Amino acid sequence: MTGFASSWLDLREPADHAARNADLVQSLSDWARGRTRLTVVDLGCGTGSTVRALTAHVPDTTNWHLVDSDPSLLAEAHRRHGNIITAVHQIDLVNGLDQIAHLSPNLITASALFDLVSQDFIDRFVGLGVDLGAAVYVALTYDGQSDWSPPHKDDEAVTAAFHTDMRCDKGFGPALGPSAAAALAAALTAQGYAVSTGDSIWVLDASQSALIGELTDGIVEAAARHMSPDRAAAWGQAQRAAPTIRIGHTDILALPV
Repeated sequence: MTGFASSWLDLREPADHAARNADLVQSLSDWARGRTRLTVVDLGCGTGSTVRALTAHVPDTTNWHLVDSDPSLLAEAHRRHGNIITAVHQIDLVNGLDQIAHLSPNLITASALFDLVSQDFIDRFVGLGVDLGAAVYVALTYDGQSDWSPPHKDDEAVTAAFHTDMRCDKGFGPALGPSAAAALAAALTAQGYAVSTGDSIWVLDASQSALIGELTDGIVEAAARHMSPDRAAAWGQAQRAAPTIRIGHTDILALPV
């Protein structure tokens, strides 16, 4: 599985928290506060961003189990949240997804993860959720929508090349990239979940220049593997100064019925 530095996760977190769909968070909170027991397993937890986003919306007695393959991220998550989480677990989700069953979650969460995974992983994930009778909350899955203002003549070409790279294997098999949110929602619906979706759009401006710079550099690096590197670099040089950028994501809440 492709890993991410804690510095990148920290840089994007304010935009992530601002983008989370408030209606779905409220629906999740209403469901969670009606439970006598809530055990959450957060997949690909990083440094614990989902904990920070949801702590105020779930009962204080919630059992949090944080899962990641990166021991350094797990250590940082424990350092930040050791007082409220139950445990951290180093698990390779590619081969060890079923290991979360012994944690007996009734809510499985993930943030900014599912655009990296394959259809096979989604099918296994949804099947596990059904077997456990668990609700699912998956946030901030990139949906392929982007708007750079002012536009550049190569926006479409660079985005297409970036999407091609997103669909390469990230460790889970051929990634679905911008198609992942729709595929996950469809798979959950097919298994009888009550599924709600909502937009979670990054809206970035000059006050977030560091994030814009890292985002643009990452898109250029990925796109350059599938188009002229010079053309991609020229696009990046122009668009890292764009005054407003909107990057689309989708949040999904699926409740057992």
